[in-house]
Amino acid sequence: FVRPCSSIYCNEDDCYDLLEVSQNANASEIKKSYYKLSLKYHPDKNPDPESKKKFVKIANAYEILKDEATREQYDYAIAHPEQVLYNAARYYHAHYGHKTDARYVLFGLLLVLSGFHYLNQWARYKEAIDKVKKTPAYRNKIKALELERYGAVTNKKKASKLINK
Repeated sequence: FVRPCSSIYCNEDDCYDLLEVSQNANASEIKKSYYKLSLKYHPDKNPDPESKKKFVKIANAYEILKDEATREQYDYAIAHPEQVLYNAARYYHAHYGHKTDARYVLFGLLLVLSGFHYLNQWARYKEAIDKVKKTPAYRNKIKALELERYGAVTNKKKASKLINK
């Protein structure tokens, strides 16, 4: 019989049984048992193909039981097997949930939005400048400035008369 709660943690096996410790074992007992079993089943020490599979299971069980938060979730899942969906949600949230600080995400989002805002404002500014350059008043002013600069006209009234002719 496969318990649904342990199937998401240690597949069909019980993590405590894999490490050959009791459920109330402390962290040092779990660590000692893991090291003892890893020496026995490690693929470099034991060439048997089954020992490699056993070692992977033992390593997975140790990863679950060495972390207090994950172990607490596992113990809760064993104690409350009727809450399968809740236990699965806790497991997947812990393993695949958000691991980035929300402040950094918010800062990055604000930075990107500020960049888009700047580019939008710059494009609107360029568009406004292009529209102004197409107006007759702007063109007349440019011609007057050119005549003043290159035509040696010092009187602006004379320059505007020359432009309007």
